[in-house]
Amino acid sequence: MLSELQPVFLTMTCHRCGIQVVKQLMLKHDLSQPIKTNLLELAQDPFGNYIVHHYLENTSDQDRITEIAAIIKPKIMQLSLQKFSSTVVDVLLKRG
Repeated sequence: MLSELQPVFLTMTCHRCGIQVVKQLMLKHDLSQPIKTNLLELAQDPFGNYIVHHYLENTSDQDRITEIAAIIKPKIMQLSLQKFSSTVVDVLLKRG
């Protein structure tokens, strides 16, 4: 099922109703790879940023948080100035 989700993951997470489906899937499946693959797009999207928020707030795995931080770090200034991605940077700084 997750392999079928991969091609439409970004589309689903950037849609108001799709994020609810993805949040439910996150409760039962590890979606860290598609989140990391699409991280910069998700962080800057009005709906996708909620998925990154949810992921960061609900993981207890410090390695996963470190992986997200490594992806965001090169663009942290740009992301911190944007409306949606700035909230992701804020959560990451609090968790990291």
